[in-house]
Amino acid sequence: MSMQKHLSVTDCHNRSVSALGYHLARREFLTGFEDGVIKWWDLETGQLTFSVFEHTGMVTQFLYWAEPKLLFSASNDGTIVVWTVGATVFDRIKCNASVFCMAINHRRHQLICGFKKQLRVFALDVKKESGHVLELETSFTNHRHKDIVSAVVCIDTRIYSAG
Repeated sequence: MSMQKHLSVTDCHNRSVSALGYHLARREFLTGFEDGVIKWWDLETGQLTFSVFEHTGMVTQFLYWAEPKLLFSASNDGTIVVWTVGATVFDRIKCNASVFCMAINHRRHQLICGFKKQLRVFALDVKKESGHVLELETSFTNHRHKDIVSAVVCIDTRIYSAG
């Protein structure tokens, strides 16, 4: 199986791309930029569908949560924005520290986030009974990293992180 070029988007913004993502429910891909701008693109045509400015810092990662069809965007401004279809903000979560990476543990219904020198695990709460999509008060923090946690992966019940 070989790879083929499907689409190329050029001259999309005046700042550098810092994150790429995919919104499965809408078949759109996203570009996040170092100035906090997020652009949503139609996968088939390459046409810009939405352009939003919800982060004040560099967008670091996108993560799609399939069950409720929500998309997370993280930034070094210390926020995670949760999106529904149509680039609508569903929730805004202030983490008070730069968020560098995210992963979902589907078995345990948790969001794992990488920060500077720490990894935090939040319970997912789609009904927002705690006030947000993440239960901030009951999070678990691991301080074993000595630098920025730049990657995290969940396989079954295990969490792997790298810094």
